[in-house]
Amino acid sequence: MDDLNAKKIITLIYNIVVNGNSVFVAEHNLIAIKNSSYIIEFGPGGGKYGGKVLYNGERQEVSLSKRSIIKKYI
Repeated sequence: MDDLNAKKIITLIYNIVVNGNSVFVAEHNLIAIKNSSYIIEFGPGGGKYGGKVLYNGERQEVSLSKRSIIKKYI
């Protein structure tokens, strides 16, 4: 997904949330993750190397996580 499409989708999701709804998105795009209010990060790898919850919480607090891999990117 390129940045322009990601921004369009995020705007659409934001409008849904503003109207009082909740939205769950499974996404790897950092723009989408940066615009999330809550993150559930699985890893540390994919497939048989993943499946563990590395972080579960508010986006603003991911930097405090000892296990998160994505914290350095957002």
